[in-house]
Amino acid sequence: MKLQGPRAFATGAAFAVFRWYRLQGAGLCVELRRPCFVALKSWMTVPWSTGLKSKSLLDRSVDLLVRIPGLLKGYDDSLCGKLSPEGLDQIVYNLVDDMHEWLRKHLSTSPLYATCFESDQPVDIQAVACAISTGKCSDAEFAQAVALYLSTWLLITRLGDRYTHMLPQPVAILAEHTLAICKAYLCRQEETGLVPWIFATRIALLMPTTAMVSNKVELCREIDRRYSCELMATSINFTTTEIESYLSHTETAAHDVNIDRISNSDLELQVRREAKLGD
Repeated sequence: MKLQGPRAFATGAAFAVFRWYRLQGAGLCVELRRPCFVALKSWMTVPWSTGLKSKSLLDRSVDLLVRIPGLLKGYDDSLCGKLSPEGLDQIVYNLVDDMHEWLRKHLSTSPLYATCFESDQPVDIQAVACAISTGKCSDAEFAQAVALYLSTWLLITRLGDRYTHMLPQPVAILAEHTLAICKAYLCRQEETGLVPWIFATRIALLMPTTAMVSNKVELCREIDRRYSCELMATSINFTTTEIESYLSHTETAAHDVNIDRISNSDLELQVRREAKLGD
């Protein structure tokens, strides 16, 4: 994909594949802690340059997420002296500024937001998350955009405590809202793209908080029921039985649940399955 260049993905089926690959590629690069080429300016502009498709709220949410791998690499470089703390600060501040702009400029002006909230009120991401999880805002792509936005904030916490004061809500609350959104949509009968839900679920479940135990179990059961034990095992690497086993020991045992082993090839397989369903 990189060798073909961004212009090759500006039209047709290639554009649709590219939109989902961006998220899949970002997930892999987060694990590897190395910059993702789709975070380059050309890859964030050229595929939409034909005017046939405008960037959706979800696309703009992924624009933020794909910058996280480069941020993690910058953090690693700062630890070994390759990047100054001030240099890392600037990278973080630029991303955080753009995340606030996403709220003000894109979320608050989206048609669905206008139907759920008063336009003259400041954007409250917690209220938005609650509205989605309770069904007040019932649009799958809008929900995916918000879930991935919250996931991006959660990934910033991987830089340690240095930047946690910049979070719009405490880590536990952000993670709980992310899980609540994912569970609300996975429990519905409608078919939606699975990759964003798997990615957001994975990130939220990695956050160490016992307050999410109930949501963890219910969400894992629903994924297990809806997408089969096989998909559950290959994409998230634990089953409902394993979750219950963790919880049967101590309340804090849920902290040991590790789904950081998600397989990128399994996500690719699921993307192909969804593409066939859409044919």
